[in-house]
Amino acid sequence: MGDLRHVDYRNVLKYSVRTGCHGSHMSHLFSDAADVIDWKDGFEIVAPGVSKWAAIQVLIRVFGINPEETAAIGDGQNDIQMLRYAGISAAMANADQEVKAAADVTTGHHEQDGLAEFIEKYLVQSFVV
Repeated sequence: MGDLRHVDYRNVLKYSVRTGCHGSHMSHLFSDAADVIDWKDGFEIVAPGVSKWAAIQVLIRVFGINPEETAAIGDGQNDIQMLRYAGISAAMANADQEVKAAADVTTGHHEQDGLAEFIEKYLVQSFVV
């Protein structure tokens, strides 16, 4: 693959780099060319403007959905923008504090059916006729 500092990120959605330790000690090497998301065990190099919320915005436009009618759930730094702008959002119990602060509510741990808990509590009622 070569030196990641010289990659044209316009043609790549993301690279995941797992170092076994927090990514910030290396991630700064790539921040001039791409967006960088630090994780506990590494980092991701993401093409500028690529995000989960950007993808949701495309679907909102294509299907004529009101942003207030969207729901999002996440547990990572790459979920923060999506959690902030979705109509209702939940952070998993295992998420960092910054992720939890971006969400409307916190739900259970991802290994303990937190997603199902969120759906049952906040979304099922929306679809009951």
